Amino acid sequence: MNPLLNVLVVEDATADFLLLERYLRQHKVAVECLRAGTDAELEAALQCRWDIVLSDYSVPGMDFRTTLRRILAQYPELPVILVSGSLGEETAVELLRLGVADFILKGHLTRLPAAIHRALEEAAERRARREAEAALRASQAAVLEEQRQARLVALNLMEDAMAARARAESANAALRESERRLLMAQEGAHVGIWEWDWRDNQLYLSPECERLYGIAPGGMRHYADWLVRVHPDDLSRIEAQWKKQVQQEAVFELEFRIFLESGETRWIFSKGRAQYGPEGQPVLLAGINLDITERKQIEQQLHKLAQAVEQSPDSIVIANLDARIEYVNDAFVRVTGYRRDEVIGQNSNILHSGKTPQKSYDALWEALAQGRSWKGEFVNRRKDGSEYVEFAIVTPLRQQNGEITHYVAVKEDITERKRMSAELDRHRHHLEDLVVQRTHELQIAKTQAEAATRAKSSFLTNMSHEIRTPMNAILGLTHLLQRECDTPTQGEWLSKIHNAAHHLLAIIDDILDLSKIEAGKLQLEQADFALDGLLDHVQSMVLDAALAKGLRMEVDSGDVPRRLSGDPTRLGQALLNYAGNAVKFTAQGYITLRCRVVAEDGDQLTLRFEVEDTGIGIAPEVLSRLFTAFEQADASTTRRFGGTGLGLTITRHLAQMMGGEAGACSEPGKGSTFWFTARLRRGCGAKPAASLPEVQAEVEAELRRRHRNARLLLAEDNPINREVAVELLHAVGLAVDTAKDGQEALEKAAAQGYDLLLLDMQMPRMDGLEAARAIRALPGWQTRPILAMTANVFVEDRRACLDAGMNDFVAKPVEPKALFAALLKWLPPAAASPEQESAAKAGCCASCGVGSFPDAPAQADLANLPGIDLAQGLAVARGRTDKYLHLLRLFDESHSADMARIRALLEEQQCSAAQRLAHSLKGVASTLGAVRLAGQAAQLDAALKQSAAGNDVTALIDAIELEFAALRAALVNLPGFHGSPSVPA
Repeated sequence: MNPLLNVLVVEDATADFLLLERYLRQHKVAVECLRAGTDAELEAALQCRWDIVLSDYSVPGMDFRTTLRRILAQYPELPVILVSGSLGEETAVELLRLGVADFILKGHLTRLPAAIHRALEEAAERRARREAEAALRASQAAVLEEQRQARLVALNLMEDAMAARARAESANAALRESERRLLMAQEGAHVGIWEWDWRDNQLYLSPECERLYGIAPGGMRHYADWLVRVHPDDLSRIEAQWKKQVQQEAVFELEFRIFLESGETRWIFSKGRAQYGPEGQPVLLAGINLDITERKQIEQQLHKLAQAVEQSPDSIVIANLDARIEYVNDAFVRVTGYRRDEVIGQNSNILHSGKTPQKSYDALWEALAQGRSWKGEFVNRRKDGSEYVEFAIVTPLRQQNGEITHYVAVKEDITERKRMSAELDRHRHHLEDLVVQRTHELQIAKTQAEAATRAKSSFLTNMSHEIRTPMNAILGLTHLLQRECDTPTQGEWLSKIHNAAHHLLAIIDDILDLSKIEAGKLQLEQADFALDGLLDHVQSMVLDAALAKGLRMEVDSGDVPRRLSGDPTRLGQALLNYAGNAVKFTAQGYITLRCRVVAEDGDQLTLRFEVEDTGIGIAPEVLSRLFTAFEQADASTTRRFGGTGLGLTITRHLAQMMGGEAGACSEPGKGSTFWFTARLRRGCGAKPAASLPEVQAEVEAELRRRHRNARLLLAEDNPINREVAVELLHAVGLAVDTAKDGQEALEKAAAQGYDLLLLDMQMPRMDGLEAARAIRALPGWQTRPILAMTANVFVEDRRACLDAGMNDFVAKPVEPKALFAALLKWLPPAAASPEQESAAKAGCCASCGVGSFPDAPAQADLANLPGIDLAQGLAVARGRTDKYLHLLRLFDESHSADMARIRALLEEQQCSAAQRLAHSLKGVASTLGAVRLAGQAAQLDAALKQSAAGNDVTALIDAIELEFAALRAALVNLPGFHGSPSVPA
C-alpha cells in the first residue's frame, strides 16, 4: 500500500483543486490535500510539514516567483511542481532554473502521478546526498580529531573513512543521475544550451542543441561552423541584434533559420546574455535554443487561411452565440458600406431590411440549434439604405472538444443574378409576343435585304456601264492609233497604253465578277468544249510572258476525257488566274498545267486542275489568307509584284459554284502548286476544226472579204464612243450611219434598210431595250440582226437584250476582234454592189468628222499658245498638229462657258454639281496640256470640296475666265481653227 502523501495545493479555483485531488486518487496516489489560495493561507499552511507542493502559475493576488522563493526558503528540499493552464517556453526554462521540479499543463494531467513520484525520489536523493556530505564532513572532522587524540585508533578511522568514501560515491552517483534527468528534461522541452567563448572562439553545444542543428556530437566547435548553417536572409537581423543588444549589455532574443545536412530548413529561437570582461568587452555568450519550426509552420498556415478569408470575393462574417459580430472581411465592407469598427460587437440584425421572410430566420436558428449548416437567402440593407439580396451559408464553428462557440456565415451578393432571373421570367411570360415581334422584324429585315440586293444589282449594272464606256474609248482609240502609227517610239507607247488598258479591264472584270458572286448574280453556262483547246488557250495567254523570262511551260491532261461539258469560260478564267500568278512569281524553272480525274459517277466527273511552278513559294502562315478577298502574300506598298488580290478569291468562288474547292500547297524557295476541283459532265460531238485563236486571226480579213460596204446603223449617245466605233467599222470597209439616242435610231431604221443595227442600252430619250422592241415592230426588221454594244455585261443584261429582241451582245470596252467576230456571225451573206461600195466610201468620209485641216498650223505656231505644254498635247494627238487643233477647238466649244455655269450652280446652291464641273475641266485641261488652266481648275475643285469662302471661289473663277479668254484669243488666230464640224454626228 502506497504511503499517504501530504500535498499542499496553491490554487484559487476550488473546482480545479477538487479536479486535481480526484485525479490523483483515481490514479491510486494516496494523498491528503490542502488548498491555499492567498498569501495568508499559504503562510499558515507552511507551518506544517508537506511532502510536495502543487501550484498554479497565475493565482490572483500572488506572485508565483515570490511564492516559490518563500516555500524553498523554508523547506529547501520540498519539491514544487507547477500545474498551470498555459506556460511559455521562456518562462518554463526560467522556472526550472529557479527550482521548479517539473511543470504540468492542466489540460494534460497524464504525467502528474509520474512527475510527483519522480520529484519525491529526486528530493529523497538530494536529502541523502546532503546527509552523506554532512556525514563526510563530520567524519573528516572526527578523523582529524581522532588523529590529534591518538594514533592508536587509525585503523578504525580508516574504516570509517572508507565507509564515508562509499557514501560519497553513492552521493556522486545520485548527482550524475540528477544531471541525467536534467538532460532528459531539456530534451523533453526541446531546449538546447550553448556557450560561445569569445576569447578562444570555442563553441559548446549541449546534446539537445546538437540534435536541433542535426549534427554529430562535437560537429560544431567554432563560430564559423555555426555561421555557414544560418540562412543568408537572416544574417542581417542577427548582425543587427548583435549591435543592438549584445554590445549594449542586454539580453538578446532572435529567430532565425538553419540548414540541416539533409537540406531541410529549421526555425530556431535563441535567447541569451553575454558576460563581459574588465574593459566591458563580451568574453562569453551563453543561452538556450528552441526548435520553433512547427510553430512557424502553423503561423504560415494561419496566415494563408487568414489571407484566403480576407481576400474572398464573398462576404464572411463570424459571430458569437449571441449573434454579435466578431469578424468581417473586406468583401463584407465593400458590399455593405459599413466600416469594420461600425459592425464589430453589433448584432447581425443591423443588416436586416424587414423583407426577409420570418420562416427563413426560423429555419436558420432551428438548423444551428441542431448543429447543422443552413443555406438560404436574405434581403438585407446597406449602410446607405439600398437593398440587396444575399445567398448565405451559415455553419456552426466547433472547438476540439466539440463545443460550438461561434457561427460562420459565407454570403454572396446575388442581386444582379436575381434581377436577370426576373427579367428572363418576364421574357418567358411574354415569349409569344416576342416571337411575333421578332418574326415581324425578320420579315422587315428580309424585305430590306431583298431591296438591298436589288439595289446592289442595279448598282453593278450602272457601274459596269459607266466603267466600260470610257474603257471602250481607250481601247478603241488605241487600236485605231496603232493602225496609223508613224514611228517605233509611238508604237511602243501605244502598246504600253494597250497593255495597261487591258490590265485595268482585267481588274475591273475581277471586281465586277466578285461583286456579282457576292450578289448571287453570276450564272454558270453549260456547253460542250474540248479540254485540250481550253488548256492550249490558257497556255497561249501566258506563253509569251513565260518565254520572255526563260521559263518552260508544260501541259499534262493525263487520261481525262477530251470532250467535257461545263462552263469553259469560267474554267479558263480560274486556270488563267493561277497561270498568270505562276508566271509572275517564277524567275526560273518551269510551269505545268495539269488536269486529273479524282472521282467518277457515271457521266459526272470530278476533275482536279493544277498549276505547278518553281517560283518563290509561300510561307505556311500566309497560305491560309491567300484565298481571302484583297489578300496577298506581300501587301506592303513596296512589294515587287502587283495585283489586286481578287484572282484567288474569284477562283475559289468559281470552284465552289462548280461543286469543288480550291487550295494550294507551297514551300518557300522551292515553288507552289495551286489547285481547284470542279464537277463536270462528259461531253459529246467532234472536235472543232480550228481553235479560237486561229478563227480570231482570220476574222478581220474575212469580214472585209465577205461584207465590205455592208450598211450599219450605230446608236451611241457618247460622242467619243461614236467616233471610236465608226473608226473601227470603217477600218474593215463597212458603211456606218450614227444616231445619238434610241429615238433617232428608231426614226432612221424606219426610213432606211440597214444590214445590222448596233444599239447601246443606256441612252437618253429612249434606251436601247425600248428602241429594240420598237424597231422589231417595224416592217422588215423582224429578222434583221440587232446587236447590243454596251458596258452592261451581266447575265441579266444579256437576258434583257435577248428578251427585247436583240440577237447578240458585244461588251464594252469593245475588243475589235470580238466586235468583228459578232459582225461576221450576224451580217447577211449577200455581197455588196459597186454602188454600195461607193456609198460606203462616201459615208465613211462624211462620218469621220476628223479630217486633214487645210490650214493646219505648224508646231511653231502652237508653241506660242499661252499656258500650254505642247509636248503633252501633241502626245495625245499622236504628233498630228491638225488633230491637236481639232481637240483644242472641241475643248473651247465644250468648256468655254463652264465658269458661267458654275456661277449659276453656286447661286442655286448646287455646290456638288459645280465641283463636278470644275473637276471635269481640270481633267480635260490636263489631258490637252493646258497646264495653267488645269492648275487653276484644281484649286477651284479643292476650294469647292472644302466649302471655301465665297470670295476665294469667286477669285478663282475670275482667274480661270481670264486664262480661258487668253487661250481662246490665241487660238482664233491659228489657221484652220474654224474649219470642220466640232463633233461627228
